[in-house]
Amino acid sequence: MMYRNSFKLIFSNFGLVWKLLCYFLIILLVTGGISYAVASPIFNEIGLSEVLAKFPASFEEFIRSLDAKSFLVQIDNITTEGVDLIVGNFTNIWYLLGILAVVSVIIPSMLNNFYLMSTCNVLHYYMGSCTKFGFTASVFVNFWKNVRYQLACLVTILPLKLLTYYAVIRSFGILASSSLVIKILAPFIIMAIYVILTALRVSLFAGWVPFMVVKNANVWSSLVQGFKCIRKRFVQVFANSLGVVLTIILISVLGLLTFGVSLVITAPAAFLFIATFGMVVFYTCTGLRFYVDNGNVYAPKKAEMVESYKIYKNVI
Repeated sequence: MMYRNSFKLIFSNFGLVWKLLCYFLIILLVTGGISYAVASPIFNEIGLSEVLAKFPASFEEFIRSLDAKSFLVQIDNITTEGVDLIVGNFTNIWYLLGILAVVSVIIPSMLNNFYLMSTCNVLHYYMGSCTKFGFTASVFVNFWKNVRYQLACLVTILPLKLLTYYAVIRSFGILASSSLVIKILAPFIIMAIYVILTALRVSLFAGWVPFMVVKNANVWSSLVQGFKCIRKRFVQVFANSLGVVLTIILISVLGLLTFGVSLVITAPAAFLFIATFGMVVFYTCTGLRFYVDNGNVYAPKKAEMVESYKIYKNVI
């Protein structure tokens, strides 16, 4: 039900897709330009340029041969080479790595994730009273709280994201296994690692931003209270999170089959899906009624009501 209601709300608020598209294009241009200007000389200084230059060559080879296994193994080897280079010279380049992390990872991550609270605020107005509230207005209304939230994400969500990406890239190495069975199962194992870790992260933090928006609470108390609101239904939330992540992967793959044209819509829609899912999870777990469209209101039951029913349903 959480999955289905999230999907309905996307179509009820489809105008947000175009606003998010404009937002991400602006962020991409700004952060991409700054990152390139700062990162290029740093890459040259620490010797990463030669390693990173192998990525385009590997991609070109993949386009010609369509050999996905060799491509992924090359990505794993290039990543390992880059990590070994950094570790071996860390004492001499640590300050350059710090600058690179701030410019190319931390700042882009904060600006990219800035959409979430603003989108949740728009959805809160719609779900609570079927009122349309502007995305731009939401950005400025919650600006400083959003800044504090982004800073908190640097020590909570961002490390988990990076860990997920690293685990997936390192798992590419199993494609080079000598065992035929492992080779056959390798794509499914890699996909399972990404889906499970991503769905777990989405589930753990699903109530964080919605609690801040709905209850107007501060950042750290919302992290704790938001999880408390969903913990009794965590298994259900996690199961629906798996569906959300798999759906996003599917529409992304379909977008690539159209040579990236449909990603203009599906990419911002995927971000909207995550925000919508979080709001639906919070509303459902707390028993709050909400609009799924202009003519329909969904009235969920609180976990306590369901538990009470289960206690007495077998009593004669």
